[in-house]
Amino acid sequence: MSPDTGRRQVLALVGSLRDESWNHRLARVVAGLSPPGLHVEVARADLPLYDADADADHGRPQAVADLRSRVEAADGLVVVTPEYNYGLPGVLKNTLDWLSRPAYASPLRDLPVTALGATPGPGNTGRALAQLTQVLAGVAAAQLPWPAFAVGSVGDLLDGEGALVHEPSGRRLRAQMEAFERWISAVEVFRAA
Repeated sequence: MSPDTGRRQVLALVGSLRDESWNHRLARVVAGLSPPGLHVEVARADLPLYDADADADHGRPQAVADLRSRVEAADGLVVVTPEYNYGLPGVLKNTLDWLSRPAYASPLRDLPVTALGATPGPGNTGRALAQLTQVLAGVAAAQLPWPAFAVGSVGDLLDGEGALVHEPSGRRLRAQMEAFERWISAVEVFRAA
């Protein structure tokens, strides 16, 4: 929790490299729909390929160290992912690999996480989100026990500027973020025990 604002700090990690991708737009909508007790900042999963030899404090690339610091400072993580070829984008998996070290003592361990995904096609991101669930379980993250927000035909949800145009989805996103705020509080109690 930020001592300056009294709000919990949440990082929205987007698994797309394009700044104006549908998933970046969705992350910005989520930041705007989040309850007043959460402050959401958006970050890209844009790191060099994972290299175990460079994965040491003295050799870790600066981009990795910077993102790792942001995750360590966060009270929660929202992962927003597209689906590429029935799966999780390589850039997102790579970023999670960097953040997962050292094993079971990383900033992802016991970190409250929720997931969202959008695609312009008629399907949704269910396969990518299922893979994400497995990866997050492998790093011992504290996943919100709530259905992930997976949407297809995202152009019906957001307009070309990224504004929400489908209010039923807006209500669902608000409900997910309200549940996530409660989940962060519950996990804080667990972590303090």
